[in-house]
Amino acid sequence: MLQSVSSQPSVPWTLWTLLIALSRMLVTVGGGYTDSNVLHIGGIFPIGGQAGWQGGQACMPAARLALEDVNARKDLLPGYVLKLHSNDSE
Repeated sequence: MLQSVSSQPSVPWTLWTLLIALSRMLVTVGGGYTDSNVLHIGGIFPIGGQAGWQGGQACMPAARLALEDVNARKDLLPGYVLKLHSNDSE
């Protein structure tokens, strides 16, 4: 039996997409190594508008905190800084 599919993405799907994007960037980052390498991570979350989704509103602070935690640890991605770029999909 087919289950109905919600038009709103689930939080795990959004976080999974963010992790895939991060892993792809890590694989494609190459060339010269410097102490100031910045890895740019982008996210589009449904936050505003009439159909603003609470899960989208919750993803932004969670993504920021995750990047702050990774950037604070010197044993994770040494020599790299993660930077979040986000936009509202509404």
